[in-house]
Amino acid sequence: MKKKYILVVLVVAFLGYGIWSSGLYMFLRGYLQNSEPTVSEVFPPTEYYPSLRSNVKAVVLIVHGLNLKPSKMSDLGTFLQESDFEVYTANLSGHRGSFDDHKIVTRAIWLEDFYGAYKIASARASELKIPIYFLGFSHGAVLGLDALLSKEDVKIEKMILECE
Repeated sequence: MKKKYILVVLVVAFLGYGIWSSGLYMFLRGYLQNSEPTVSEVFPPTEYYPSLRSNVKAVVLIVHGLNLKPSKMSDLGTFLQESDFEVYTANLSGHRGSFDDHKIVTRAIWLEDFYGAYKIASARASELKIPIYFLGFSHGAVLGLDALLSKEDVKIEKMILECE
């Protein structure tokens, strides 16, 4: 009975704060099975902002900068979503959990993170028969260019590369 009570409290708490995502599902699944969810399950490698209307202009992949929380891109994702774009934001390794995770990340890991997010966004763009755009902030901009130059199947129609 205690487990069910805690589960109800957790669901109400998460819904009350508007945090309903696959991360909550994975957390609750792990809790009920007495196992810990992985960082990728709690902080998925991509966040999705579906277009609010049917006339979608493009799919936009956003990649955050170094030492920047992926959530800092959420306002931009919401703005683009409201402007008739489907948006995916990549959550790079080392930025999903504790800062100590950041110490073991390599270029290859970040490229794979980018490429994984790109494949998801690209598949959606192909499904809708619309172009894919890329918006990279600081380190994310460099990572996008790196992937564009090192992975033959990365095709991006338009890019915005921002740096402070």
